[in-house]
Amino acid sequence: MWKPYSDEVCLSLYTREMTMAELFRLKIAAKRQLTAPQRLLDVLHLTEGDELQITVENGQIAFAQPCKSVPTSLLSPDVLAKIAERERQLAAGEGIALENALEEVRKREAVPAI
Repeated sequence: MWKPYSDEVCLSLYTREMTMAELFRLKIAAKRQLTAPQRLLDVLHLTEGDELQITVENGQIAFAQPCKSVPTSLLSPDVLAKIAERERQLAAGEGIALENALEEVRKREAVPAI
């Protein structure tokens, strides 16, 4: 299971941009480093030091999600407590029902961006 570094968290990037599907190839270089095409980094809004969180199921990539590492010192104790509680829930297998997750997405999409 993926765990953020102790002094930072990984925040998922969410965008409403709708684009056509694109195919990208990543090359595995020395020391297991991946080289990604610039276009992929641009599409995912990633820069040096950012992370790509990948879920693997049955030996296949099932989901890939770009995320930005944010120092925990920038987050309030309230937010850190919520993150810790959610990590505890996930570790205990206490996920959220699909319908509840979709409802949360609908609520967030209804809120205008600042």
